[in-house]
Formats: sequence, C-alpha cells, structure tokens
Amino acid sequence: MKTMIRLMVISVLVFVAAPAWSDTAIHLYHCELEDEAHDDALTEMASKWLEVARGMPGGENLQANLYFPIAVEMGESDFIFMVIAPSFAEMGAFLDAYADSPLENVDDEFDKLAVCPHSTMWESIPVE
Repeated sequence: MKTMIRLMVISVLVFVAAPAWSDTAIHLYHCELEDEAHDDALTEMASKWLEVARGMPGGENLQANLYFPIAVEMGESDFIFMVIAPSFAEMGAFLDAYADSPLENVDDEFDKLAVCPHSTMWESIPVE
C-alpha cells in the first residue's frame, strides 16, 4: 500500500495546480488481482473501503466503482478501481486526512486481494 500512499501524495500536488472551479475529481487505480483473489471478495473489500473512506474528512460524498474488462485489452491491469469526489477540494481534504487514518488498515487488507501500482487523476466536465 506504500505505492498507493505515494500516488496519493502525488495526487495532492495535482490539486494545487487544479483551478478552484474544477468539476468532479476522479482517481483511477489500475490494479492487478492477486492469484487467489476473486471478484466477490474484491467487491466486498471495495465496499468496506468506501464505508471507511466516507467516515473521513472530505470523504463524506465519495463514490467508488469497480470496472472489469469484458472485451478490451487491459495490458497489465485486471480491473480499475475508481474513486469519485464531487470536487477537487473534497478530494484534497480526503487525501490530506489519509495519513494515520483507519483507511490505512483497510488498504493493507485490500493489498491481500489486489495490487494497484498505477493511478491517474482525472477531471470530469459534463458535456451539454
């Protein structure tokens, strides 16, 4: 999970450069399942992760999705874990509260099911 912490710190740096009027913040984790892991256990762990994350400052309005490929080339990734915040300000507050939070323990459990060595941060702007 040390990789996730590093990626989160890098993401915080992205927030500094993001304009205050930015829309939805989306953090995509590109993950690989461990050998013995299965989709049901991963779904349960993601639900637990979201529940704990919502109890943290800035995490109250977080949403999360798991994306599994059906007919695409994913490269090194087996699935994508998407964390969505309504704004970069909320995502920043959440990431600032991460260190020494209960979510670190959940991330350690998550590591037993999957490794997420890469992540990307996206801004979502609705098209009208």
